[in-house]
Amino acid sequence: MRRIPSFIWGHVLSALLLGLTGGAFLNVQAVMMFSGTMAVGALVSGLLCWRWPGFAGPGWQLWLVGTIANPLFLAAAFFAYQDFDCLVGTKTGWDCMLTDLEPMVMGICLIPPLIGLVVRWLARRTVAA
Repeated sequence: MRRIPSFIWGHVLSALLLGLTGGAFLNVQAVMMFSGTMAVGALVSGLLCWRWPGFAGPGWQLWLVGTIANPLFLAAAFFAYQDFDCLVGTKTGWDCMLTDLEPMVMGICLIPPLIGLVVRWLARRTVAA
């Protein structure tokens, strides 16, 4: 049986924990849905990181692929593009009520690959020592 790389552990578990803390003020069902979606998105992007650049690849490439290949990041970017008028303030009203969430979700999706890289770096230091 193959060992799960440390980058995947850090990436997926940090996404799960960020989802749990990010929705801490909402109801339990919303928290579970958001954290589950964050973890599944991190798992999908982690599998794409496995294909390219590989888990031993350069950190900047892992972070880039781990962020951009996340389906949650892509969905938030798509909706932010669709609501661009609301984000820059040229359109207001009920249609623009939740458009501030899209950049926030995109920002949250930047963090788990970084934590995965930190866990990978710590695992390499522990093995080398």
